[in-house]
Amino acid sequence: MRGSFEVQDGFCFYGMRYQLQVFADPCDCCFQGFGHPCFDPIYGCTKCGESMTRNLVKDDATGHKLTKVEAKKAGCMEDGNAEYWFCNPEDDGCGKYFADEEGKQEIKPEETVVSAMISDADPAGTAFRPLCLRLKKASKSSIKVVWHKVAGAKRYIVYANACGKKNKLKKQKSSTTRSFTLKKLKKGTYYKFMVAALDANGRVLTVSRIVHIATKGGKAGNYRKVTTKAKFKKIKLKKGKKLRLKVKTVADSKPRKVKKHVKVRFETTNPAVATMSKKGVIKAKGKGTCLVYAYAQNGVYLKVKVTVR
Repeated sequence: MRGSFEVQDGFCFYGMRYQLQVFADPCDCCFQGFGHPCFDPIYGCTKCGESMTRNLVKDDATGHKLTKVEAKKAGCMEDGNAEYWFCNPEDDGCGKYFADEEGKQEIKPEETVVSAMISDADPAGTAFRPLCLRLKKASKSSIKVVWHKVAGAKRYIVYANACGKKNKLKKQKSSTTRSFTLKKLKKGTYYKFMVAALDANGRVLTVSRIVHIATKGGKAGNYRKVTTKAKFKKIKLKKGKKLRLKVKTVADSKPRKVKKHVKVRFETTNPAVATMSKKGVIKAKGKGTCLVYAYAQNGVYLKVKVTVR
């Protein structure tokens, strides 16, 4: 019988004889009889006081019914898993995980996970918009970042780590909110962040650019804003014409210098209307209106309206 003991001779209760079954364990693959923490083998008749332990028969363990789960390589945004064996409860198993086929080396479920390996460089297909990931507040030991809502997104995954080529971005949190605070940080140190927006089925909708932000308490600083001259805040161009958008970054404090991880980057909302080069050159492509963004390494940005006639 499955995970149970049976009193074969029955027991006495007010002159009547009954057969007793005691379910001791939800599985029968590893139960070895007496001594199970969920089972007390000492039973007696309420009338005559006779002990029933002498009639208890031990079920032998049938052994783990292991199913092999093949290794899956971690992707850019998705976790993978190492090779492991699983004793499935649906097959009367115990629900345990093992690193070996014989079921001798038990492991924890989290030990099977291989974290996504995300490079320091912006992954292909990432964009500043629509997330617009940016610094909200920095202290000596924490950094808070915020981002915009993405249509169709049900959750956001935040990646972060200390800046440096050897420090890969690590998954920090899966959240339904549009902010995240990284705590217990070193003062005067730069950290990098990236956010991915996912739909209800876990499909990645968009991934932000990587932003670099410093904690306070040292010589490292952050940008407070990106500015431009008044004449560049609204631009009108004829089709085929070009114009360089000249911008300037403003640091949050003069004593603290900003270490440049990346230059100011540019992005357009509609390449069919106007394109942007790495140096900020706008090229009018077709009639219409679009927005161009100039954003600093910590995500603070300038938004300019471009009209092509």
